[in-house]
Amino acid sequence: MSLGKRKEPRYYSTFAVFDKNNRRGKKINWRFFFWGCFFILLFGGGAYLLFFSPFFQIREINISGQNVLAAEQVRLAVQNELDRKILKFIPGDRSPAFGERQIAEKIKDNFSEIASVEVNKILPDKLEIKITERQAAAVWCRAENILQAETATSTKTAAIRENQKNTSSPEGDDCFFINEDGIAYRSAPQLSGSLMPVFFGPASINLKEQVVSSSTVAFAVSIKKELRSNGINLTGLLVKNTMVAEAVALIDEGWLVYFDINRPTSEQVKILAVLLKEELKNRENLQYIDLRIDGRVYYK
Repeated sequence: MSLGKRKEPRYYSTFAVFDKNNRRGKKINWRFFFWGCFFILLFGGGAYLLFFSPFFQIREINISGQNVLAAEQVRLAVQNELDRKILKFIPGDRSPAFGERQIAEKIKDNFSEIASVEVNKILPDKLEIKITERQAAAVWCRAENILQAETATSTKTAAIRENQKNTSSPEGDDCFFINEDGIAYRSAPQLSGSLMPVFFGPASINLKEQVVSSSTVAFAVSIKKELRSNGINLTGLLVKNTMVAEAVALIDEGWLVYFDINRPTSEQVKILAVLLKEELKNRENLQYIDLRIDGRVYYK
């Protein structure tokens, strides 16, 4: 038996190429490259059109619904918001770059007179803003002197009447219009003989602050109307504590009436009118009438 020469085993590299067709290397997939460039250009062009191109730049701001506010004031506030940069480089005045809610909140923050605001974008370059303003239901004024006089029983009548001689209404400052919800929203002149009731409180207040409850405002409006219809002139309502269910009314003759705000105004004013007509014809020294207890009347 002859022994042949032993063949050495062959070892192949892991990266060896067995397919003859791949010996020249992979070919570039031009279709993938073409579509990739296409989508990059598409999204890049779209981003430029939406956020940088003048095509969507807000050029017209239409404002409606305002009565007290000047449209130019609102327009300036909106323009200041549009002039800001988003992410430090995107112009804020391109309509796709901002939200209607953001603009609406900015307007409400700047103007306490506004109850609600609706913002609509009309592409490509218009902004429609519809404003609903708060409506005045009463006036609030700070009047320390009257409240102090009302607290001091022995001197209150004299002090109140002295104020009535010196001024057409109690000395007050820091006056604000308040709406039906009792929210102060705009500075107001002190009114005398106004159809709106006037509240006199012990301290200064801030805009957008609720100074009295909505039920107290409704009571004041009603009591003002009822008193006027019975020939009684209400100068104002003194508010020491808004949590107490009572209203202290200052009559223009210089005396006070204590009302219960939880009882109908017509019922209480009717009792007051009868009392003034029959028992209190001479009211020169009258200090107060108390109607807070149902079925009873106290006066001094």
